[in-house]
Amino acid sequence: MNQSKIISLVGFMCLTLVSFAQPGTLDLSFNSGTAANFEVYTTSIQSDGKIIIGGAFNMYNGVSSIRLARLHTDGTLDNSFNSGTGPNQIVYATAIQPDGKIIVGGDFTSYNGSVSNFIVRINVNGTIDNTFNIFGVGANDRVNTISVQTDGKIIIGGYFTSYNGISRNYIARLNNDGSLDNTFDPGMGANNWLFTTEIQPDGKIIIGGDFTSYNLTSSNRIVRLNTDGTVDNTFNIGSGASSGIRAITYQPDGKIIVGGNFTSFNGVGANYITRLNTDGTLDNTFNPGTGANNGIYSTLLLPDGKIIIVGAFTLYDGTSRNRIARINSDGTLDNIFNPGVGSDSWIITSNLQPDGKIVVGGNFTSYNGSLSNRICRITNTCISSSGIDVITACNAYTWIDGNNYTASNNTATYNIIGGSANGCDSLVTLNLTINYVSDLTTTTAANSIITANNPNANYQWLDCNNNYTIITGAINQSYAPIVNGSFAVELTENGCVDTSTCVLITTVGIIENTFNSPITVYPNPTQGQLIIVSQKELRNTSLTLRNIMGQEVFRKNYSSVNRIDLTREVSSGVYFVEIIDGEKKAVFKIIVE
Repeated sequence: MNQSKIISLVGFMCLTLVSFAQPGTLDLSFNSGTAANFEVYTTSIQSDGKIIIGGAFNMYNGVSSIRLARLHTDGTLDNSFNSGTGPNQIVYATAIQPDGKIIVGGDFTSYNGSVSNFIVRINVNGTIDNTFNIFGVGANDRVNTISVQTDGKIIIGGYFTSYNGISRNYIARLNNDGSLDNTFDPGMGANNWLFTTEIQPDGKIIIGGDFTSYNLTSSNRIVRLNTDGTVDNTFNIGSGASSGIRAITYQPDGKIIVGGNFTSFNGVGANYITRLNTDGTLDNTFNPGTGANNGIYSTLLLPDGKIIIVGAFTLYDGTSRNRIARINSDGTLDNIFNPGVGSDSWIITSNLQPDGKIVVGGNFTSYNGSLSNRICRITNTCISSSGIDVITACNAYTWIDGNNYTASNNTATYNIIGGSANGCDSLVTLNLTINYVSDLTTTTAANSIITANNPNANYQWLDCNNNYTIITGAINQSYAPIVNGSFAVELTENGCVDTSTCVLITTVGIIENTFNSPITVYPNPTQGQLIIVSQKELRNTSLTLRNIMGQEVFRKNYSSVNRIDLTREVSSGVYFVEIIDGEKKAVFKIIVE
């Protein structure tokens, strides 16, 4: 076996009939198909469970969906949501109002052809809401974050320095109609961009980003504001975060989870995550150990007090967790939540559905080895019920017990122990079917034709000398190389893909020649003209032309000739010319393009 591939199509590798699902696994009932073709930066969940997504994509599952789309609860595209040509640049933030209307922020300056500078409100069907900011010019730069207050007013933050032509450095509050709320006065505002905003139940606003001051008051990357936009001096963060803050989550007990790119907070080591008391001081009961090893971009508080974190990290407290983890309320890693190999690139947004499942979006294209283009749904709870895990795989399969099985198996069992506190104990039996490609061998004939010996497969011939590049059109059981080189066949059988060993071919062109004097076939390959020339006269010669299947397409006897023109006898294809003159014989392979 020269090269092996295992089918990873969702629904083939993981056809599981058991109700058991360990927290952190991919939810295969979320049918996103090929999903988004570029990054997903924001997700919002409607009251009916449908999912608003925004980002840089322009296709969703092969359908035009320009930077904004709505999904059904099962991950399929909601075609009743019609955004037309959508925003003309990337969407970074979405927020859903109680009336179902959707506020969208980002880098765009128009929506479906209408001027909409960096923020727009749309109706529940995706059309633009023309009652929003009728007479305003909007922001003058990107909107990164949107939060809706209980009174309907809207907090926005980002890169902008004005709104509707009025100075507002990186933060503003809007009235429900999109006009600037002048009762919210940030003064000089922040001195650099905002990435996140969080509204407390008392109406105070926590903002985070990469600023170092707010209205000329030192505030390293985080500050709490009073309802009128002034600094809340009771919030004492000391020297604050050492680098940008990307996520803020307010707990019901008043404590505040903070994530980002920082490695210390108020002079104390805090790798990318920490928790603050309600007064802004560090919460010493929160102990993440060594924390994450790279940025945390979203923090999601669960009803049981546990926390989902996502970002660019690959470790949490020294344990492998690729871009997603669940941590306990004290900051320690929750090992029950196991994402396997996790996502293959960063995750930037996370949201909790009413059923407890977690929708995440970002730049990834796989989750735990399964195709998941930039959005997927993750299980968050486990079901305590014994059952059968029905799996179909190719060549081998590594089960949850850690064992690698290379043959079909229906006897292995595994006890998933989660502890009585979370009710995750489940005895699961493996029902495994291993498929494979039955025959990978090839045979090479004297005329350089390579034939796959497996009659039950689909075929694709490959160029081994060029990193197994597909040879266009070479999909038959036999292949006649047009140049010397090394070739293999990729076979598909029983849903599995595997590749033969490479075969070296050095006899393309002249197959056999026992003539003493040179005989030349030119040009070869040819686009039409085909001439045979012998240096010595052919006195009593038989010439036979056969196609690649060995069928005779032309035969003629010649006497006393040096030159034979076969141009009219050939069309596109591969041929073999056999010349016999007495006891002398020559066989040439001809390529007609």
